[in-house]
Amino acid sequence: MTKDLKASAQLFDVANTDDEVIDVLERLLDTLKRGRQAKADLAGLPPADLRAVLMFRANRQASR
Repeated sequence: MTKDLKASAQLFDVANTDDEVIDVLERLLDTLKRGRQAKADLAGLPPADLRAVLMFRANRQASR
C-alpha cells in the first residue's frame, strides 16, 4: 500500500470514529435532557402522587 493510500485510509478511520463519538455524545445529551425533564415532572407532583410512585418503585424492586 502506498503512503498516500495508507494515510487516506487512516483519515477515513478517524472520520468514522469521529462520527461514532458524536453519535454517543448526542445519545448522552438526550439522556441527560430526559433525566432533567423527569426530575422536573417529579418535582411538580403532589406529595401523595410522589409517595405512590416511590412505593410502586420499591415494590417493583423488591419483586425482582
